[in-house]
Amino acid sequence: MFSGFNKTVIGGSHLDNGKICQDYSEYYVCENYSVAVVADGHGSRKHFRSDVGSKFAVEVTLSTISEFLKNMDEFEKSFRDNPAKVIKKIQKYIISYWNKAIGAHYDSNPITDTEKEPFTDEQFRAIKRESIYGTTLVACV
Repeated sequence: MFSGFNKTVIGGSHLDNGKICQDYSEYYVCENYSVAVVADGHGSRKHFRSDVGSKFAVEVTLSTISEFLKNMDEFEKSFRDNPAKVIKKIQKYIISYWNKAIGAHYDSNPITDTEKEPFTDEQFRAIKRESIYGTTLVACV
């Protein structure tokens, strides 16, 4: 049986500047496999909701991988036949679910005046929604 742990910590520069942790990590362990997922929120000012974006990225990645591995025999056969195709499909699902998650968050949590404050109107209009929640993502199964 596999085991695991995770620990997400705030960086020293964020502590010094009073910024929140924009990173998120999680793991999942079951009888047949284990998954570790880490998302590193983009730190610059236009990514002011990357803490939320990184959490959603980890959550949708765990659920997507779990869904793909629900039928292990089918997954292993597909992966043997065409690993690049399977990985690409997983990536597309993760991106799609992440976009849905940030879209729902964006719609139910309108941008505040405080969030807009650092930008001119023109600068703010130029920021894509995906950038506001921007994060990197790494997963290992």
